[in-house]
Amino acid sequence: MKKISRRKMLLALSMIDLDTFLLPNRIVYPLAVTLIVLFGLAAVLDGAGNDFARAMFGGGAAYLAFLVIHLAAPRGMGFGDVKLSFSLGVALGWISWGAVALGIFLGFLLGAVLGVALIALK
Repeated sequence: MKKISRRKMLLALSMIDLDTFLLPNRIVYPLAVTLIVLFGLAAVLDGAGNDFARAMFGGGAAYLAFLVIHLAAPRGMGFGDVKLSFSLGVALGWISWGAVALGIFLGFLLGAVLGVALIALK
């Protein structure tokens, strides 16, 4: 099997989501596993156990936040977005809690701006 970089996985997810409004599990799940393994390895080699723990909790917090939104308004947010939020929370959580909050906020802000622009152009 050919090895795919994280960047290519995210680009592929973006293009597939734009085309089909779906996020395939065969990309989302390996991305999450790859992040956990690589950040776990970095934590062991660098002695960054606190960073790894924050990354895992960041992933869990992002997942829980998106799950609540999905349960409240399933038509507004699909479950693929909920699954992807774990990976985003892990990557941002490795940086800091502020990065998790800012990254999620900016994602919603960008989505709102693009949504308004699409409505205005219609």
